[in-house]
Amino acid sequence: MDEIELKPCPFCGRQGTTIRSERVSSSGVTLYAARCYRCGAEGPMVYGYEDSRAAMEAAASFWNGRVSYEGDN
Repeated sequence: MDEIELKPCPFCGRQGTTIRSERVSSSGVTLYAARCYRCGAEGPMVYGYEDSRAAMEAAASFWNGRVSYEGDN
């Protein structure tokens, strides 16, 4: 299985951010989100995808999306 690529944390710059999962026992749903374990920044939690790989890719897509402002490098 190919590794999912994640950009560095937009807040502290840490490389090696990971996708975490959390199972909600009351509903049986598994939530996925990208998380920086240095500063605690976390992308939105996603669920409802056909499989875990699709959910992890969606979480990565949200994390990797960056807003670009005029004058940013």
